Amino acid sequence: MKKLLLAAIACAFIATPVLANDFAAEQTKVLGDIIAQMDQAKNDPAQLDALTAQRNCVEKATTTEDLQDCMKAPKEEPKG
Repeated sequence: MKKLLLAAIACAFIATPVLANDFAAEQTKVLGDIIAQMDQAKNDPAQLDALTAQRNCVEKATTTEDLQDCMKAPKEEPKG
């Protein structure tokens, strides 16, 4: 039982950096996609505002779930 517990703890420590790197890679990819869309929408202020809000959301994201929430629909920044 002790070996099983130690193995589980070791796996958690090994997997954590891998999962963090996956999140960072996904966040970077999403930001790149948004920036590319912003370049294409130079003449559309409303779309630029929506993309800017989405980019801000992605930059603040700390988990994969946060990223998915940001991609569902552009969110307005909370005021106040």
